[in-house]
Amino acid sequence: VSPERLRPTGVDAVQAWAQIESTREQFKAFVHSCDGLALAQVSFPHPVLGSLNLYQWLLFAAGPHARHPPQIREIGGVVTGASVPISNR
Repeated sequence: VSPERLRPTGVDAVQAWAQIESTREQFKAFVHSCDGLALAQVSFPHPVLGSLNLYQWLLFAAGPHARHPPQIREIGGVVTGASVPISNR
């Protein structure tokens, strides 16, 4: 269970899924815009993991985009007894 500060509020499932899809598309566009840049040469500290270069940050940030959609489908099916109408991208 996620901490309260990370739980979505004020949106329904359709709005939340639209926001996830929008963020995913923005992330993909950002990754494509980094093509040819020296991402290994730029680092930024993570509060727990320490210094990460931008390749490491991209991998770290991509994790939830792969993990959360299947979790949402599973939870949606359990809660509503039906599947959540979302894409399999």
